[in-house]
Amino acid sequence: MKNYRIISGLLALFTMTVLLFSCVDDDFDTPKTQTLPVGKLKTIADLKAMTLDAAITEDASVYGVITMDDKKGNIYKTAYMQDATGAIALHFETSGGIYQGDSVRLYLKNLKVGKYRELFQVDAVDGNGFNLDYHIVKIKTQVEVTPVVTTISEINQNKPNFQGKLVKLENVEFVPGDTAVNYANAADQQSLSLHIQDAQGETMIVRTSGYSSIAEKKTPTGNGSIIAIVGQFNNDMQLLIRTTDEVVMTGERISSELVTPEGTGEKADPYNVAAAVANNSGNRKWVRGYIVGVAQAGKKETVFDFDAPFSSNSNILIADNPQERNSNNVLIVQLPSSSSAVRTALNLQDNAANKGKQVSVRGTLISYFNQPGMKSTFGCIIDGNEHGETDDIPGIFYEETFPSNISAFSTFSVTGDQEWEWAHYGAGCAKMTGYVSNVSNANEDWLVSPRINLSTKTNVKLILKEAINFIASYDDLQVLVSTDYDGTSNPNSQGTWTALSIASRPAGDSWDFQSSGDIDLSTYDGQATFYIAFKYLSSTSSRAVWEIGNILLREAN
Repeated sequence: MKNYRIISGLLALFTMTVLLFSCVDDDFDTPKTQTLPVGKLKTIADLKAMTLDAAITEDASVYGVITMDDKKGNIYKTAYMQDATGAIALHFETSGGIYQGDSVRLYLKNLKVGKYRELFQVDAVDGNGFNLDYHIVKIKTQVEVTPVVTTISEINQNKPNFQGKLVKLENVEFVPGDTAVNYANAADQQSLSLHIQDAQGETMIVRTSGYSSIAEKKTPTGNGSIIAIVGQFNNDMQLLIRTTDEVVMTGERISSELVTPEGTGEKADPYNVAAAVANNSGNRKWVRGYIVGVAQAGKKETVFDFDAPFSSNSNILIADNPQERNSNNVLIVQLPSSSSAVRTALNLQDNAANKGKQVSVRGTLISYFNQPGMKSTFGCIIDGNEHGETDDIPGIFYEETFPSNISAFSTFSVTGDQEWEWAHYGAGCAKMTGYVSNVSNANEDWLVSPRINLSTKTNVKLILKEAINFIASYDDLQVLVSTDYDGTSNPNSQGTWTALSIASRPAGDSWDFQSSGDIDLSTYDGQATFYIAFKYLSSTSSRAVWEIGNILLREAN
């Protein structure tokens, strides 16, 4: 977990303490403990007006109350402080030392004020966090800060004013797909972004770390209030929960009845939308719902269009209710250009009469437009007609579609400055080329799979979907396998690699993706250690573009 500055905090200043805090009777101009110079007094508003990333060279201090610490694991080496003028994050060198409710004086000399993904924070000049011993003087403990009662709309309309503050939202609830689920994935230590909504249909992210002590607790199913810190990550405002005791949602819901997740995700028993939202974790599944609209990228946030005429043909919205108009209850389904049959059959721009029809779609369940969605959609059934790839390939036990990144694979650049990267072509792929800015460059680059266990597999087949253009030789685009690679070393110099003979590959002169059909790997049946690698070569005279869109392993009958 890197600096978990994604989540904004509350930062409190004591200069106008009577207006914000209860149980505080100290005179902060003459604190009880003084081990550091005071210098010029500043407010948090003053800090945010400073030149960003410039070292503070004068003796100066700011007073505030710590509104959240890192003891429960929801943030890392960070605390949040608030005063009467605003709030700011504190990024320190090592975890611990200050606690929620501490009133403190922060000595500012030799620190800086910067931004991380639009979140203001006080940091060391080198960006690695400051030493608490040299910059924090504690004044009092167990100081309570009264949260500001506000709304989601007010926060979104006044982002700079609310960033980092302790707030209370009333008459809110978790959206249907985010009820009765874990706040985060503790098993894999992965953070999650869940959503709450209000009576006006406004939504906001609740962000929780997989390291947090509340990660395995369940979200409530009712309506009520939430007290949290307002954070910011790029343009998204987020809520950071301090304790689930501050999430009180036991009242009757304001939204439509919760839809119970149903289905197995198979063609004969597809997920409903509720199940697709609850299982939006990168798996390739079938989902059935009603077409209700489209989504578009607006200047600041996603725009949901539920009425004709529709101006986008690249996606549709499906829901469990054919009259659904709440964006929190939809699954955004990508209609990639590479699946032209699916796009042609489903898009509302050309088929406005599809609105309200039931459809089954097949693709990868993964975040799209920053909320639960389906990407790499390659098959569908509507009006009883099948389009695209609708027949399930039997025996699949491993698949990688690269829907949003290539992080599951390892990359090794042996020669040249160019490297394997993710690209959106074909609804997501791994891409490599040595041709940049009209110049062909010499390269050797490897893309290597994680270890695949074939110890219980028989009659294994590999199926690739790839696009190749400007090819000079297939020898420059090799698919290799190894049973003795160590998983971490440069594959150019470690492991025994065998090149596969692939009968069906793209002609090498277009951007169209082509399936290889079954490639026999039965020689490797029973191997506990098995790796697949894609080795790319280019020179000053060759400049192929190679795109890997899908890697699939199956057991054949």
